[in-house]
Amino acid sequence: MIGGGKMDLRVIKTRQNIIQTFLRLLETHKFEAITIKLLTTECQINKSTFYRNFEDKFDLSQQIMDDTLHAYRRAVETLPFELNADRNGFDALVTYFSDHADTLDILLKHHFASQVFSDMAMILQERLFDIFRSYVDDSNSTQNKVLSLYAGLIANNLLTTIKWWHTENPSLSSDFLVNLMNETLDQGILPELRQKLIAFD
Repeated sequence: MIGGGKMDLRVIKTRQNIIQTFLRLLETHKFEAITIKLLTTECQINKSTFYRNFEDKFDLSQQIMDDTLHAYRRAVETLPFELNADRNGFDALVTYFSDHADTLDILLKHHFASQVFSDMAMILQERLFDIFRSYVDDSNSTQNKVLSLYAGLIANNLLTTIKWWHTENPSLSSDFLVNLMNETLDQGILPELRQKLIAFD
């Protein structure tokens, strides 16, 4: 049991070494220029060790994106959102982007990871749609389409604001950002959504 635990820890450390080295190389190399030979040399491992953990660099990059989105989904699942609240708690989203800033910076600069942002928007849209549906007793297909539209608009609004902060103005405080997100929604799309939900009832 102890030996197995040590082996598991070695595997975890090896995978982390490969992932962190790959991300570091992406800061200075194009994805196409990173070979398995270069990666294993930088990791100080042999190729067989790499292939025990990943099929190829495409599998490696996909697993990094999957891990990134998995952590993001956990943050979104705990997102509180109330239509009539004075201030919604978008802190979990902001904290996620802060905690994963280095990885996101690298991924968003490379074409192979261009899907990450749209995947994030879809995950947030699904969460908001579920919240909006809870305000309607028995929504029909037409109402669901309307709620999905509003969920998509709000999700993209929130993520575009966070991305702007993350890439252009990281010195602004997280409190300022959360307040900005709330003000933007309150002065824009939320009043209209509230009226739609009243009409649905």
